Amino acid sequence: MLPPTAAASQALRRRPEWLYSGSLLALAFLSFWWGLDGYPLLDMDEPRYAQAAREMLERPNWITPYVDGVVRFDKPVFYYWAQMLSQTAFGHTAFAARAVSAASATALVGMLYVWGRRLRCRFEAFLGAAILGTSTIAFALARFSIPDMTLTLWMGGILMAFALLVREGPRWWLAAAAFSALGMVTKGPVALILPGAILLAYAAFARQFKAVFLNRWFPLALLLWTVLSLPWYVAAYLQNGPVFLDALFLHNVTRYSDVVSGHQQAWWYYPVTLLVGFMPWTLSLPVLLPWLWNNAKSWFACDARPSVRHYGLALLWAVGVFFFFAQAHTKLATY
Repeated sequence: MLPPTAAASQALRRRPEWLYSGSLLALAFLSFWWGLDGYPLLDMDEPRYAQAAREMLERPNWITPYVDGVVRFDKPVFYYWAQMLSQTAFGHTAFAARAVSAASATALVGMLYVWGRRLRCRFEAFLGAAILGTSTIAFALARFSIPDMTLTLWMGGILMAFALLVREGPRWWLAAAAFSALGMVTKGPVALILPGAILLAYAAFARQFKAVFLNRWFPLALLLWTVLSLPWYVAAYLQNGPVFLDALFLHNVTRYSDVVSGHQQAWWYYPVTLLVGFMPWTLSLPVLLPWLWNNAKSWFACDARPSVRHYGLALLWAVGVFFFFAQAHTKLATY
């Protein structure tokens, strides 16, 4: 006879699919959608993104964003496109402005559940997705009209594709390339440079370079990434010339190497942001950290089983993303 805790665990794993997926949909509605239009556009950024999409619709111009008639290349074009579609469907409202972020958060929770089911089981997939959906930072970003949650969706997709790549084979390069291209047209080269550096580091640590990169799927992925990501950059340059290149440099190089718009923070800013942002789940760190310490080394062994390699990649991803942004001179909580 199973002990009570083991019996309860097995019972949870036998719950029907509709119960888990339905519970996640209800959670996403309450966390991301309920009351989405119950307060006016906040800060300076929400009105700017909404207004840029509105002006692109009115011109119409699907290449160059404008705010009050002034070119605005603070971010690439995908988020503006999504806002244009949302405003076409829901009007020029606060709900329409924020719906893109809420939809991105909902898609990320759903994608994490599907990914977790493939790697583990329904209950563990549900638990991971529910933790994400109830974290403070996901709740906040899903209700704010900025592209950070949409970028998080694409970066999450890259990580999940990479994990399946190292676990199941290189055909997942195509999915990783598609998500990276979407990130490229949402917030710039960070969606290529950062994931690429992390996967290179993982391949070096785990001695998997040949298996990861030397295959027929990798050049196909490069081709797919180029086709999906570069046409808008070419069109924006042809339409705007040096103005576009100057904005691209400012928002992708200067923001990292210098302080922009007064966003200078102390070294402890991001550690505190993470601890607060993932409340209430950061309370589990006293249990999680010893488990990581005892198991992490085996995940990077060159003879590690394919079924555990993705753990090492996920850990390296978390550490790599944190230290990449921690070194930036311009720091924002949404990063």
